[in-house]
Amino acid sequence: MLVSIGCICVLFQLALCLPSPKVTYNGHKVLEILHKTEDDFKKLLSMELKFELDIWKMPKHVNDSMYVRVGPQHLEGFVNELGSLNTVVSTLVEDVQQLIDTHSSPRIHQSHSNRRAVNARSSGMDLNSYHIHESINNYLAFLTTQVLPNDVVATVESLGTSVEGRNVQMIKISSPYGAPKRGIFIDGGIHAREWIAPATVVYVIEHLAYNPKNDSNIYSLLSHFDVYLVPVVNPDGYEYTKDVRLWRKNRNTNSGSSCVGVDLNRNFPFQWNPAVGGSTNPCSDIYSGSYKGSEPETANIVNYLLNHGSEFDAYLTIHSYGQMWLYPWGYTSALPNDYLDLDAAAGDAVAAIKSLHRKKYTIGSSTNTLYAAAGGSDDFAKGGAGIKYAYTIELRDTGAYGFSLPTSLIQPTAEEFLAGFLAFAENIFNNGYGK
Repeated sequence: MLVSIGCICVLFQLALCLPSPKVTYNGHKVLEILHKTEDDFKKLLSMELKFELDIWKMPKHVNDSMYVRVGPQHLEGFVNELGSLNTVVSTLVEDVQQLIDTHSSPRIHQSHSNRRAVNARSSGMDLNSYHIHESINNYLAFLTTQVLPNDVVATVESLGTSVEGRNVQMIKISSPYGAPKRGIFIDGGIHAREWIAPATVVYVIEHLAYNPKNDSNIYSLLSHFDVYLVPVVNPDGYEYTKDVRLWRKNRNTNSGSSCVGVDLNRNFPFQWNPAVGGSTNPCSDIYSGSYKGSEPETANIVNYLLNHGSEFDAYLTIHSYGQMWLYPWGYTSALPNDYLDLDAAAGDAVAAIKSLHRKKYTIGSSTNTLYAAAGGSDDFAKGGAGIKYAYTIELRDTGAYGFSLPTSLIQPTAEEFLAGFLAFAENIFNNGYGK
């Protein structure tokens, strides 16, 4: 009997370790839907769960487009129901799986544990690939063992763990030159499927650590600020996307529901309200959680910023897609009292981006430029942790590739973000911050 119980336990453990069944998106289309009235928009939103819709882009106003992924099993019914509304419908992506297969390269593992930097100005990290979470954490640990150029120092700290026990790591890049410095906090990977966000944060880490082009703006940045970077806030969701490529949420179980996961960017505790751009339904991709700050991944960021927020002048969270540089608030259309300062600093950032690769990024408050969504990390950083300059940056593109940005576009996307970030940091320093 004891042997039987032991076998059952072993089998149960093996079952837990089995890979998730791979989800494919054959026959899934992304439709562009132009609604004519506010009432039509509300009816459209009410169809989300009925037709298992995945909203890729929210409209900013009436007569603006919504992008919606719909599966083949729901396509006819959804299109027929749209026929009762005053909408114009066209196909943006004919087959989502073909888009993924063509442009969404698998993430790779690259170990740095027993390797030397290939030269004085490079870690040897492949910056033109998407990497698994373990590889990214190994890379951060590797940097702490290196003698970096210009006496730059890299230190790593764990902010905590995820639902499934993965370590959420933060790296601090600092220079001994300049007066005692304040901080800038950057994170990525809150939404699992937005692979370009962690890749961009890794690119920034590499360039701040090694400054391979001897960029005087990087020297200036590190003489003014210490930079703290978290490449992957949501590691469980990020790893899950190897099998379910378009997964968005974390991987927490929801009591009383078979649906898994919480949208972490609806879960932050400042002005948390599922009725504003979120959902109380665990099956929704924008489920806000059972209560504010309910998720361990949210708590990792919240606790750190509450304990250290007074040390930071800026918080930037990296997402995709849409090419926007957004500031609070997300919970209301009202603007912060200092919105002119936020707008001006963002203006310098997007001007630098445009001058590099001619890409246009839109500036504005989240609600007025994108859509209303309470419980976002940038709202918390500003309203809850007291960090003046708080932003959500939506990287490339504007819809052609969606969340499957090709690896060939990792470097130009990251380059333009870095250029924008350096210009932004110079703006706030010139306005008396970082001192």
